[in-house]
Amino acid sequence: MFLLLDLETTGFDFESRAIIEVAARVMIDTNKSLGDYHSLVSPPHSCQWNPVAREMHEKSGLVAELESCSKTIDVVDQELMTWASELVGKWPLYLMGNGVHFDRRFIYRHMPQTHDLLHYRQLDVTSVWLWHEFMGHPRQKIVNPAHRAVDDIDVSLEQAREMWLDKSGRRRVSYKNNCRYKDLKYGFFCQWSQEHEEYQDGPGHFPVAIIENDDGTIETAPARLVRFLS
Repeated sequence: MFLLLDLETTGFDFESRAIIEVAARVMIDTNKSLGDYHSLVSPPHSCQWNPVAREMHEKSGLVAELESCSKTIDVVDQELMTWASELVGKWPLYLMGNGVHFDRRFIYRHMPQTHDLLHYRQLDVTSVWLWHEFMGHPRQKIVNPAHRAVDDIDVSLEQAREMWLDKSGRRRVSYKNNCRYKDLKYGFFCQWSQEHEEYQDGPGHFPVAIIENDDGTIETAPARLVRFLS
């Protein structure tokens, strides 16, 4: 299972800055959610603010909301750990989000109970987006101008869905037209079909996938050479 998570903080240094907002969603896959968690966190009086971060959070209204918040990070850590544990049981829990390495450092430093729940593997949606760029299949970059934790996990999920599904909900695949080809191709699965071929011992049929490439062209590929990516 996946813990889609975002933190808002008072700066970028996980040692000297504090967490001020937490949003999380436990996901089975991109379409199945088990529940959501959200909380503000009162920063300690000794906490230092990065000027850029403070200006950003003042514009979003988060700084004003914190004035009436008294919940400490220890309480939020306990709440999040208990909530997630009840949902996932003994299943491994993979941290997921945009730039999730940033959030993981803060979790490690300030939320040890939650950190202990997490698998060492994680899914960084930003890295997947960059992989598409590198492979020559750029995808739309979705941004969140609000810089609030709940909005950010919604954007991360929308970004993940956009990379693997087209507007009609078709699944993205990698494929080869022939087992002798070395390079993979990428497109969207349309449907299964059959093709006919003459063999030495007579005619035969074999299953193929009909695939629409990113440029709109249609190709078929033997079923055994097709891999679903979502």
